[in-house]
Amino acid sequence: MEHSTIAAIATPQGSGGIGIIRISGKASVGILSSLFRFSPKHISEPPDSAAAIFYSHRLYLGHIVDPKAKTLIDEVLVVVMRAPRSYTTEDVVEIQSHSGYVVLNKILTLILGLGARLAEPGEFTRRAFMHGRIDLTQAEAVIDVINAKTKASLDIAADQLEGGLGKRIEELRSRLIEMLAQIEAEIDFPGDIDESPDCTAMSAILENQVIAPLEQLIKGYEHNHYFRDGIRMAIVGRPNVGKSSLLNRLTRTERAIVTEIPGTTRDTIEEMVNINGLPVILIDTAGLHDTTQRIEMMSIERTYATVQTADIVLFVIDLNQSITQEDLNVFRRLKGKTHIVVMNKVDLNNEITLPSEWGQAVAIKISALKGTNIDKLKAAIYKNGIGSEDVLHRASIVPNLRQADCLKKAMHFSLNSLREIKSGLALDFSAIELKDAVKEMDQILGLRYNEDVLDLIFSRFCIGK
Repeated sequence: MEHSTIAAIATPQGSGGIGIIRISGKASVGILSSLFRFSPKHISEPPDSAAAIFYSHRLYLGHIVDPKAKTLIDEVLVVVMRAPRSYTTEDVVEIQSHSGYVVLNKILTLILGLGARLAEPGEFTRRAFMHGRIDLTQAEAVIDVINAKTKASLDIAADQLEGGLGKRIEELRSRLIEMLAQIEAEIDFPGDIDESPDCTAMSAILENQVIAPLEQLIKGYEHNHYFRDGIRMAIVGRPNVGKSSLLNRLTRTERAIVTEIPGTTRDTIEEMVNINGLPVILIDTAGLHDTTQRIEMMSIERTYATVQTADIVLFVIDLNQSITQEDLNVFRRLKGKTHIVVMNKVDLNNEITLPSEWGQAVAIKISALKGTNIDKLKAAIYKNGIGSEDVLHRASIVPNLRQADCLKKAMHFSLNSLREIKSGLALDFSAIELKDAVKEMDQILGLRYNEDVLDLIFSRFCIGK
C-alpha cells in the first residue's frame, strides 16, 4: 500500500452552503498546520505549535490562509481524526469551507502544493479496506448507500455497510474451515487422533449449515437485486392508447407530450420512479402499428429492441376500442417476457372481451387520465417485477453480481464435497472441494483479491470517497 498523503474534495462541486475537503496520510496534520490560522474567537492566545493544539475529533474555527501570499482564503471549520480512529485508519483532516468551485479548488490547490497528491476514485475507502477497517462487502456497500434510489435499497445497503453480509459469509467460512481441519488431521495424522471424522455428521453440517444458507443468500440476490439495480419497464402498445399519459401519471410529471395526434412519441423516453420502494426505469415507446414510413419503422424497431432488454412490459390497450390485429401481433411479440396488460380508459365505462390466448395474462383496468386503479397497477408491477410478492428479509442480504457469482461457485464446490463424502470416496477429494469453496468466500470478503477486481470496484466511486 502506498503511504503518500492524498486529498480531494469530498462534496459535489457547485454553489452551496458547505464544501468539504478531505486529507488522509501522515502529512495531513502538518499540511493543515501550514494553512490554518485559529480564529481569535476560538482561543485566547495563538499557540506555539498549531499541530500540537489539534486534539482528535474536535472542531476548530479559523481561516485558511495562503502561506506564500499571506492572503485569507475562507473562514472554515476543521477537524483532525488521528490514526487509527479515522475512516482510513490514517491521520485524516477534513476542512469545512463555504461551497463553491473557486474556493474549494483554491484550498485543494494549496494542499496539493504542500505535498499531498490528488486522490483517485474511491481511494479513501480503498485504504479503509486495505488497512482492515472494513471488509470488501462493506466497501462495496459504501457506493450502494450513495447510489440508493429508494428507502428499501438504502436499508439493504446500510445493513451490508454494518457488516451483515460479511458476518454471514464468515460464519459459513468458519464451518468449512472446521471441517477441513478434521479432514486434514485424519489425512496427515491418522494414528494420532482419537476419532475419525463422522461422515454422517459432516454431511449434515454441509447440507444444513453451509449449503442451505448459501441457497438462501443466492435466492436473496435473485429476488432482491432489483432494489439495488432497479428494473427496466417498457410501456408498449398501439398509438394513442395512453402510453405517454400513463408515464406522466406514474412519474407525476408532464414528462411526455400527450396529444390526440397518433405517433407523437417517436423515440424512447426514460424516467426513474419509485414504485412501492422498488426503483423502476420507465420507458415510454413509440406506438406499434403497421406502417411504410421509414421514420416510424425505425421507431418501431427501437421499441421492440427496448422490449427485449426490459425486465417487465406494460402492454397498454384502449378500452374504448376493440382489440385489433395489431394488438394481437404486439401481444405475441411479448412471449417469454414478464408483462401486464393495462386496460386504459376505464373511466369511459366501456367493456371489451380479451382474446382467449391472453387468458393467463395479468390484466389491470385503469384510467391514466383520472388515476383510477393506479395503486392496483403499482402493486402488480411490484409483485411481477421482483417475481415474488414476499421480499426476503434484509437479514438475507442482497449481494451484488460479483458476490452472487462467488456464492454460486462456493455452493458448487460444497455440493461436490457433499457428494464425495456420501459416496465414500477418500476424504482428500472432499478437502480439495472445501478449500475451493473457502477461496470463493475469501474473494467475497476480500481476504484474497485480484488488483484488477479492486480497480473495477473502486472505479465506481467518486473522487473524495
